[in-house]
Amino acid sequence: PRSTLFPYTTLFRSPNMVNTKFLSEIPELVVQQAADNSPLKRNLKVEEVASVFKFLLSDESNRITGENISITGGSF
Repeated sequence: PRSTLFPYTTLFRSPNMVNTKFLSEIPELVVQQAADNSPLKRNLKVEEVASVFKFLLSDESNRITGENISITGGSF
């Protein structure tokens, strides 16, 4: 359970390129270069980012606060 003294956590998430309809608004060359430059050689899947959110919203993450979670698939 979360602390009653500090019941809120502040977390940021920084995903890399994620395969959503948003990418259709970005030039294909930019999207492909991002995929090619990734260690995975592809852009992230929605499910991969969602699983991080699921964990952060769970009680298992109750000791994580004030962090920026980079969801990059290994890219810098």
